[in-house]
This record gives sequence, structure tokens and C-alpha cells, in this order.
Amino acid sequence: MPAAGDKDSGEAALVLQLTVPAAGGLRVIASELAARVAEHLGAGKPDARSIGDRVETIVSQLGDAARGEKEDITFEFRRSGAELVIHARCAGAASEVRHPLPA
Repeated sequence: MPAAGDKDSGEAALVLQLTVPAAGGLRVIASELAARVAEHLGAGKPDARSIGDRVETIVSQLGDAARGEKEDITFEFRRSGAELVIHARCAGAASEVRHPLPA
């Protein structure tokens, strides 16, 4: 998952994109991946579960608001300094989760 980051910062960058159908059972992948990415970046299990739950809420909101069955929800997971930022977009709507990461 980590990739080479800015050479001056000494910090590894993380950018991961995921697209899931707005309708159907594959939506759960986003919340599971969010929890695993959070753990990978050092969050404890309770925090990782909380992040997964927050993403599941976003998935439900964006998926339920989608205009048609062929809509997708696109997620971008990235580390921004000391935060995990998860941005989600679907059918012109967007939402974001930010969570501080341990030092």
C-alpha cells in the first residue's frame, strides 16, 4: 500500500482508490478496507472499527441517494500528514471522513 512519498518529508505516501457499485452487497468492501487501511497506518482495532463504521454510514447515505442501479461510489483513501482522509463521491454527492493517526 505505501508508496514513495515526498523525499523531503521522509514520510511514505498512501493513496488508494476504490470503486464499488452503489447498490448491492459489494458496498461492504469499502468499510472493511477502511478499517484495514487504518490499522495498517497504526490505528488500534477500536479506532479502525470506528472508521469502518463511519465509512459504512457514508456508503449507505451515498448509495441510497444514487439515482440508478448503475451508479458507483468512488473512494480515495490517503494519508495527509497525521490524518487518514477518506473521500467518497457518487452521483454528484460527496462526503469525507478524517481521522487522526498515532504519531
